[in-house]
Amino acid sequence: MVPYRQQASALPLLPWEKQLIAALGCSEDEYKRFVRYMHDRAVVRPAGYELIPDIQNGPDAALYLAIASLVVGVAGTAASILLAPKPQQSSSPDEVKFRKLRSITGKQSFAPTFGFSSQQQLAEYGAPVPIVFTKQELTTSDLGETFYAGGVLISPLLVWSRLKSFGSHQVVELQMVAGQAPMERADVAGIFIGNNTLDAMHDESYQFYYTGGFDEDTSSRLTGRNKRYGELAQPPVTGQDQEAFFCATNLGGGRPGFCHAYTPSSQTKFGMYAAVPNGTPYRINWEVISVPKLEGKKNDDAREEAAKQYRIVAQADMDTVLGGEDLKEPYFSGMPGVGRNYGRHVGVIDHNGFRVPGPDLAEGTGTRIRTVSKGDRITIFVGYGRQERKPNWSRADFTKGANINTEDVRSSTDSENVRYDTQFKLGAYFLIGRCMFRVISRSEHVYEPGKTGHVHVELQCIETWSRQQNKIGLVALNKVGQNHFLTGPDVSEAFFPICQVELANFVNNKDCDVTELGLKSNVWLRFDNICNFNAIPTPETLINKNRKKIQLSTPRRSSYATRTSYFNLYVRPANENADGSAKWVFLRDFCVRGSSPIDQYNFIRVFHPERGRFEYRIRPVTSAEQVFTGSADATISVLDATAAYSQSSVTTEYGTFMLGRNLGRSLTEMLGS
Repeated sequence: MVPYRQQASALPLLPWEKQLIAALGCSEDEYKRFVRYMHDRAVVRPAGYELIPDIQNGPDAALYLAIASLVVGVAGTAASILLAPKPQQSSSPDEVKFRKLRSITGKQSFAPTFGFSSQQQLAEYGAPVPIVFTKQELTTSDLGETFYAGGVLISPLLVWSRLKSFGSHQVVELQMVAGQAPMERADVAGIFIGNNTLDAMHDESYQFYYTGGFDEDTSSRLTGRNKRYGELAQPPVTGQDQEAFFCATNLGGGRPGFCHAYTPSSQTKFGMYAAVPNGTPYRINWEVISVPKLEGKKNDDAREEAAKQYRIVAQADMDTVLGGEDLKEPYFSGMPGVGRNYGRHVGVIDHNGFRVPGPDLAEGTGTRIRTVSKGDRITIFVGYGRQERKPNWSRADFTKGANINTEDVRSSTDSENVRYDTQFKLGAYFLIGRCMFRVISRSEHVYEPGKTGHVHVELQCIETWSRQQNKIGLVALNKVGQNHFLTGPDVSEAFFPICQVELANFVNNKDCDVTELGLKSNVWLRFDNICNFNAIPTPETLINKNRKKIQLSTPRRSSYATRTSYFNLYVRPANENADGSAKWVFLRDFCVRGSSPIDQYNFIRVFHPERGRFEYRIRPVTSAEQVFTGSADATISVLDATAAYSQSSVTTEYGTFMLGRNLGRSLTEMLGS
């Protein structure tokens, strides 16, 4: 136990007291006499305390203590009796009494050991830097083994951080303050990152810099001479006096400056998912159906085999080859074309009361592209119509014996529409082209194929991302509800699909000169047991194989393929308008390409027109925006952290922003090659 008041000479001098003695130019004895004098002055009674008893630790201390206790006790008795709760009746003379022992919460110890699984503590402006003092010595055990005993585990304060992207991985840079007094550096085995020590990592995966503060003439900034452990160098620190930690500033990149990296707590993901086709037809996975010409095979039997091709090949395409029409010559059908279209029974059918006429005698496409404004309403039908098990073409004279049905098409489209119905919840957001919509009403029932009618969904446009290209696509009702098969021009996969969307939003939490956006992308496409169209025979080849009595199997493909993800970057000043109505301005469009489920790490560096806080938004780009509203001459560069770094300026109403990034070849160059 240490008494509250004690002689100044009884305590050892702390490091900061020794520094104060050196600064004052006095001796340790003079400093201790000064401290003792200050203690003595603290007991001098100021004016106005004459009527209060002077209680001292003298011979009559017990009497004064009794008087003081009596005065305080009498004054507090009346209130305590009135406020005291009614005493509880003891259940037994041996009742257990409880006493709560002191717990430790928060940072109540000098050397916390609970920091292994906690987040790194951030330094706060104006917070004191701790003084760390301990003793560690080399000890020899009874068995002759030597080891270090003592020491302390500290959790340093984070004051500087930066995240760098290098394509396949990221590197985090951290600067932390360990203490204010000179300290020896820790051994590599005593430095922890989470639960792991630094010596468990490969030397090539880290670098550790440390300055102990022993040389007063040396700056506290870390340079090349302060490297202690590790061999990671991205980029390398070449000179002894070169800054080890730098960042982009308003003067350019690679300069000393303050940097702070953080992950926003929400809206950190962006992209589109669970796309709903807008009238796009359904097609059966292609199969190669051979009809080998065998001796003794009857022509009717051959026609029944060839009739199965009608499930896959459109009637109009069958009529284009010799023997295909009505299967007059079943061995010569050949399976031409790209496939038979079946209705999907979902699509946008109304915009502010306008509908595409059906049949479409004016244009013959069964579709229209309409310009949309904020506040416009559209209508979507889900489950409108249902595929027939036995479509009309399967009941023709030349296909009767084949027992053809489209039960698999019916089952697939039914399950798709059940899934689409679950997506159109009240308040759900969807992106069509460059227009954002929100569901404002829908049918009360849940879609059940064969039991309920179609679901009627109404959406309202809440935002458009273009002044001129804010367009959507409508489909004729007879195309959406076709129960047998679709004829006429195709509705392409890119025809304004209805996509659920996530927008990324983040804002600078302090005024700054430069914002670096670190992007983690996982972009790929997988074909799972689909027909390998590169290997299917031409109609002429299939006919020739039939003659030679060769039956061909369907080639399959299960592999990854290249996919491209587009997105646009927008900016506006943070907190400019109290109602959040500040206008977003477009900076640039980007894309990321990938062909396997591997994370890619890229970055975009934005130099501000002036020091301030800005808010950023990343919006994904739909296929309809690229195909129907995009510019054919637009150059979209692919982010590639392994490529050369480049910068370009963008002038907006908020000033000129400078964009820096690592760009590979443009998408046009890639597709052209």
